[in-house]
Amino acid sequence: MWSPWTALSRGGMAVKATFVAVVLIAAAASSFMENKVESSTNESSMQSLAERFVNDASTPTQKDQEMTTPAQLRRLQENMRKDRKKATYDDGQSMVTNAAAAKDCTSQFCQKQLSDACLVEYKVNNGIPTTITMVLVCEGSRWVGIGFSESGKMMNSDAVLGITGTAPEKYRLGGYDQSAVVAMERQRQTLIDASVNYYDADDVTVLKFTKIMKEDGEVEIKPGKNTFLYAKGIFEDLNYHQERDLFELNIPKVDTAAEVAPAAEESSEKKRKDRDKVKKDDDSAEDPSAENQPKESKRKQGRGDGKQTLAEQFASLGPIQLRPLKDLRPNLSPPVPVDDEFPYPYPKIRFTEWASLSHQTREIMKENFGYNKGNWNALGLNDNERMTCSQLADAQRQAIQLLGWNCDVWDCFINHYKSYNAEQLGDKKLLGHVDVVRSAWVKLWADLSEDELQSATRLCFTEFVWDVGYLGAS
Repeated sequence: MWSPWTALSRGGMAVKATFVAVVLIAAAASSFMENKVESSTNESSMQSLAERFVNDASTPTQKDQEMTTPAQLRRLQENMRKDRKKATYDDGQSMVTNAAAAKDCTSQFCQKQLSDACLVEYKVNNGIPTTITMVLVCEGSRWVGIGFSESGKMMNSDAVLGITGTAPEKYRLGGYDQSAVVAMERQRQTLIDASVNYYDADDVTVLKFTKIMKEDGEVEIKPGKNTFLYAKGIFEDLNYHQERDLFELNIPKVDTAAEVAPAAEESSEKKRKDRDKVKKDDDSAEDPSAENQPKESKRKQGRGDGKQTLAEQFASLGPIQLRPLKDLRPNLSPPVPVDDEFPYPYPKIRFTEWASLSHQTREIMKENFGYNKGNWNALGLNDNERMTCSQLADAQRQAIQLLGWNCDVWDCFINHYKSYNAEQLGDKKLLGHVDVVRSAWVKLWADLSEDELQSATRLCFTEFVWDVGYLGAS
């Protein structure tokens, strides 16, 4: 069935990736939000996440698991924000930022807090060509992406998009229209060790990749300040953009010539002898601590301290069993709007966190709709919410009546008329409103015009549903 909402459906992975890219474009298209960027610009001198997750041992001990949790990370982030508020020079520069600026981001990972839910780690790798390894970690996400922009503008930016269940790829962001957002040609897919993993037990998504900093025809990552974009979504079909913004990183300069020159002066005969010696030592070595273990030594030197990187730790150990995040995640329950803002009564129950519902309500929704904590708190995730009220089973319509709803409430607040065809939308005089909302979808609520706000409200969107779409802490 054709519907004007078709452009917002997420039927295939290609469409999914394209919409992620559109959300990244929206971050650049929005105002630069200087205050917001300044408040989140912190190239933290905290130790690497990998160092908190693991010791020298290849497998974390129980003590490590108890100490290295997202909750602990959240507390560290809160302390950092407090430090930024109270530790300020006369010129207004944060002491934390200045201290982090001196950190060497070539021998170890540097870290930057992007928001309460996301952080990025990065390290510039010495070599020819020079590469950068980036790890984006976000709580409450099923897809994440990092964009590269020369000036924070939406046009001609590039991005690496990570959608769970697919391999991360590079995309070209050519404009707002989905047809202008395309995966780069196969020969340009030069990412190294790229992966994206969602850890359901801890509600964490990790995107990791190594990218060549200077590639022909692509946005170059240069030494000094660079503007990046990031975005994330709370579930895989991407009905709602949850978070997006710009951020800056101060990329260190590496002297590749100094490292390569000695090797260039070696004779081919000496290289051959060295290779033969390494092979002989590897074949005959029994003691892993002996000096004749060049490969092991080289691996440890590459990490700087012999410990696993964040991406290596996640890849080798699988999902980490961490403590729940509910105690520290901010309360995301929406404020109750004024009823007369909408054409139908506001269904407060639907926008109440699962844990706060009565036992009877949870049983009704679980038995008739298959709701659980996850697909209730993530608005739009339950398949039934993609149906109109007339498409629901009789028992389901009776169930919503027990909650005090009717079909108008369901179609407006739950489905937002996304499953209506053109004729049905025309009968309700909603075609114009749908067109306006489709065009404005990549904006934040605060950036909507009066006409766009009117259309969004007519389709029963609230600021919370539009910008967040996720209830509570789990």
